[in-house]
Amino acid sequence: MSRTDPRDQFGATAQSYLNSPSHSDAEELAHCVELTRPQGGPILDVGTGAGHLAYAFSPRCSRVVALDVTPEMLEIVESEAAKRGLSNIESCLAPAEALPFPVETFEGVATRTAAHHFDDREAFLDEAFRVTKPGGWLLVVDTTGIEEPLADEGLDRFERERDPSHRRNWPPSIWIQAIGAAGYRIEHTEVVSRRHDFERWLDRMRVEEPIRSRLHDVLVHSEGELRDYLSPEIRDERLTFTLRQITVSATKP
Repeated sequence: MSRTDPRDQFGATAQSYLNSPSHSDAEELAHCVELTRPQGGPILDVGTGAGHLAYAFSPRCSRVVALDVTPEMLEIVESEAAKRGLSNIESCLAPAEALPFPVETFEGVATRTAAHHFDDREAFLDEAFRVTKPGGWLLVVDTTGIEEPLADEGLDRFERERDPSHRRNWPPSIWIQAIGAAGYRIEHTEVVSRRHDFERWLDRMRVEEPIRSRLHDVLVHSEGELRDYLSPEIRDERLTFTLRQITVSATKP
């Protein structure tokens, strides 16, 4: 399947991400803030989407730059920040791989559930390191792949058919290696399984037939390590499944 530009995919679905329960999860957002322990300096949120992480960090820092490649997402951030009275949030239209800031601008750089859309995650990590002050931090939260290659290929096809702008879920080992190679010292790593409502997951990206039925069949008939990862289950008469999510916090020496 050919890959589409995230701007094309997310421009039409931006509003659904503001209201998404998984993206607006208050407990997870508070955990992100606790892990990084911001000291009041400026923070960069890369791939901000509808801005949930930026809103969570806003009370704890002097300035939050919410960066994304999708103008419609940034319009939502600007509107929502104004509604919430968060005057220290500003938007920036730019790619993760070419951050338009001088060296050592930010106390910390964060990205949450966005990196699987980046074209070049190594370039993003290098750029994040460049714009972070010495002693500053990096926070990465993203869905992960599967360490076993064949199961990982199945997961990639499953994700990409639902969202053609999807690039890849990196397995935890690749994230840890890449963050270290960029120069960071890893402080904390965790991987959790997050359960999703299958129909709502499709609705958020406006997936239509026959793709909906194909994805349903892949999910319910999955086997081996892919089934262990997706863990399909009926809850309250609705089909649910899991995606694993890695959270890594690291510091710049």
